[in-house]
Amino acid sequence: GGSIRYPAYCTGTVGLRPSFGRVPGFNATAVERQLSMQWISVQGAITRNVADAQLALKAMIAADPRDPWHVPLPFQWAEPLPRNIALCFDPAGVGMHNSVRQHLEKAATLLLQAGYQVDEKDPPDVAAAAQAWNDHAQGEARINLMEVIQRDGDELSRRAFELMMNRTPHLDVQALMNVSASRATYLRRWQIFMASHPLVLCPVAMEPALPYGVDTESDASVDRLYRSHVFLFASSYLGLPCISVPTGLVDGMPMGVQIIGPRFREDMVLAAAQALEDGCGQFPAFGRNG
Repeated sequence: GGSIRYPAYCTGTVGLRPSFGRVPGFNATAVERQLSMQWISVQGAITRNVADAQLALKAMIAADPRDPWHVPLPFQWAEPLPRNIALCFDPAGVGMHNSVRQHLEKAATLLLQAGYQVDEKDPPDVAAAAQAWNDHAQGEARINLMEVIQRDGDELSRRAFELMMNRTPHLDVQALMNVSASRATYLRRWQIFMASHPLVLCPVAMEPALPYGVDTESDASVDRLYRSHVFLFASSYLGLPCISVPTGLVDGMPMGVQIIGPRFREDMVLAAAQALEDGCGQFPAFGRNG
């Protein structure tokens, strides 16, 4: 749910997660992936700046017939969309660290100065879409991956998988039908919302970088992880293009914000991200200077 944006968030880099279907993917050595992973898994880039993210995307969208979900669209779209941004803080009601709020407010001010219209407005179904990500992806993983994890995983990977399963329902046929169908409902509501506010400015995570081991410590620590990552999981399930942009440091640790856009409009997401980078500058995060 956050294997591109969250590492970027924690290291002061840019993480671009393209739309579902934007970048082709194929692994010749793997069995066909479970349906949820076909919908959720995408290939993206972690880069030092927004210009490099755009350069990487342009190279990665070349067609490949081995991916049946790939949509061979050009990078740049002709028609502009309204420069309206919905600023949202905690629509899922999971709690927000004050530094996350401060950096969102900073980003909103910079985007206003860059000519965007910014309105505080919550997109729909954030908590429900995040829960559907959990139930669908990890519900199928219980069936498809448990044996492999238990056989080949080390102690920590088995522990992490066990804690994920503790919060994941068992999927019978009816439950699988319901959760897979719900994706269309949530995406439809987001698309209607985006007709007036095509960009969403929101947290990457609800806390600064979490401590190492939070995914293997306890049920309580994993709940903390899932609360913090609610926007990562929701947007992954919806398949929308998203970018994590660094906005500064808090107590020496990188901070950033997330911009989500309409399907296949990475050009809009990157343009807004560039406006933020122009206002914030690039940050000499870990490993950049040597």
